[in-house]
Amino acid sequence: MEIKNVELRNFRPYKDTSVDLSGDSGHIHIIEGPQGAGKTSFHRAVQWALFGGTGPTSNYKTNYNDDAREKQTEEMYVEIKFMDSGTAHTLRREISRFNHSQKSAHETLRLFAGDEELNGSEAQDFIHQRIPEDLKDFFFLDGEKIQDLVDDDVGREVKSEIEKVLKHTAILNAQDDLQTLLEDRYKSNLETLETEYDERKDLLSDIEDLQQEKSELREAVGELDDKESELESDLDEARELLEERNEEAMSEIDDLETQIQNISGDIIDRSNDLKSSWTKLPLGILQEEIVDLTEELEAERKALQSDLDGARRHEIISELAEEAIDGKCPVCGSTDCDPSDISVGADNEGPESEEIQRRIVDCSDRIQKLKDIPEYTEDEIPSSIEEDLIDLRSDRDDLVSERDDLIEEYGGEITESEKGQIQDSIENIENNLESVRGDIEDKKEEIKEIERKIDNKKREKSEKSGSSEIEELEEKIDVVEDVVSKLTGVREAHIKQKRDKIRTEMSSVFEMVSQSEFIRERYDRIDFKEDPDENEQYVLQLVKQDGSRKDMNNHPPSAGETQLAALSFIFGLNKYARYSTTILFDTVAGRLDLENSRAQGEFFASLDDPLILLVTDAEYQQLGEQMREHVGSHHRIELRDDMSSEIVEVNNQ
Repeated sequence: MEIKNVELRNFRPYKDTSVDLSGDSGHIHIIEGPQGAGKTSFHRAVQWALFGGTGPTSNYKTNYNDDAREKQTEEMYVEIKFMDSGTAHTLRREISRFNHSQKSAHETLRLFAGDEELNGSEAQDFIHQRIPEDLKDFFFLDGEKIQDLVDDDVGREVKSEIEKVLKHTAILNAQDDLQTLLEDRYKSNLETLETEYDERKDLLSDIEDLQQEKSELREAVGELDDKESELESDLDEARELLEERNEEAMSEIDDLETQIQNISGDIIDRSNDLKSSWTKLPLGILQEEIVDLTEELEAERKALQSDLDGARRHEIISELAEEAIDGKCPVCGSTDCDPSDISVGADNEGPESEEIQRRIVDCSDRIQKLKDIPEYTEDEIPSSIEEDLIDLRSDRDDLVSERDDLIEEYGGEITESEKGQIQDSIENIENNLESVRGDIEDKKEEIKEIERKIDNKKREKSEKSGSSEIEELEEKIDVVEDVVSKLTGVREAHIKQKRDKIRTEMSSVFEMVSQSEFIRERYDRIDFKEDPDENEQYVLQLVKQDGSRKDMNNHPPSAGETQLAALSFIFGLNKYARYSTTILFDTVAGRLDLENSRAQGEFFASLDDPLILLVTDAEYQQLGEQMREHVGSHHRIELRDDMSSEIVEVNNQ
């Protein structure tokens, strides 16, 4: 299967482009492009055309060109033209139905070969006969992913796929011959015995159904037996739990719980005291200043009281002087008194008595507020209260620890309500246990009835299969099965032989592609890991020049060493593959140095089968001049102004 042309329409970054790979001047075809230009998308496009996608949603969201999806341009396909057995074929996988609201794109497949057209599963079967999908990673290579083959687990997992690659044509032909023998030579006998054979087959089907029903019943009985055991265990645990929970232990726990609650209350009270103490602390610090201020206010109030008495005396004298001026002395009643004598001492006027009275009241209020401040005692010092709190909390922790120890010792605290719940649980378990045991007996009776039916069917089958023709046919079938078994042994021996040849070939490839001084000085070849517990595996190991094997688990190889080993294995395997197709290789030399890259290019030049290399410009240059002499076509991926990708042919002349 040699790919000659690939055309892409609205697939990932490609809107409308094609690649002509029919050039016959060399077997190597180059598609060159920078990182992110679309090399991997081309790699996936070829695989999508051959094997399909993962579903309509992936087709729409991942493979559908962004610009086409935004404009809802309903056209998307990948078409591959290839030669197979000298006949030209055209394979076209396209989206036949778009659903933009559900973001899905449904694909169809068509294959044309001259006037013949295959569609859907027939076309897919044709492709799978040329290259099975589960073997595609051996022919559509990714330089990053093939390195996984060096991993031990992968080497074990790919064993079945590798053996598919190595199937022997003679064995397949022998199997076809046996099938022909069964179909043709025994056909007349099968026709004459068809009625009886069908009846026998119906009986066999009935017996199988009954056996299945019996098996299901036995499985159900097994599950019920397990449930019975679980219920019996639960019942024993519940009864034991109820017995262990005694009143004395619960009384101790209750007493401890009461003490814990009381201490917790004391802790709350002392915490409140601590909060109050911190509030009063500033007043305690100012205690002496408060006393001094109180004394000063008392002295001020006395002075004000004295001023008040003087003011009142002044007011009285002033009143007497006014009366004397009117003519009669208010003291002696004489009209001859001199008013100036009465007003002696009243010349200097002071504050009015009302103002003095107000100041006295204000002073008294301030004195009272100072006296109302509670006296700060040593018991209210925060540090003293904090010490009390520490002691209380320590006492509570001791009680909690003692309570928890008791709870653990006696299986947990229990209340009357919980006792009732446990008793109810015991009753429920007993009821369930009785029901399960009844179900077990019912199922066993059903099994006995089915066994009676099976015996009857077997007797009928024995009567049907008693004819000499059927016995002869069964003997012949046994012979054919024996031959198939022997062919399996032949196939296994052939696989072992091919495995030895692959070992030799991949070491030869390794020698060709490993040209750097560092690799050549360290390693002699690659080989399969020899593990007596897991014979005939495909786990790879690097063999050093002294014959010892590199411990690739504890000392993993470098990325370059890994790629060289995996590449050698792939091409060693492909030499003996019964499938032949164009090899498509992405990320060819990304992990190799210049010497090994050129050696790899020389190896590619030595191959006969067509090879498509997806490379960057740097990788292409590293592969060397000798490989470029075998290039049949050279293309470059270029970015358009609308950020889509286009593949154009490069003229190397």
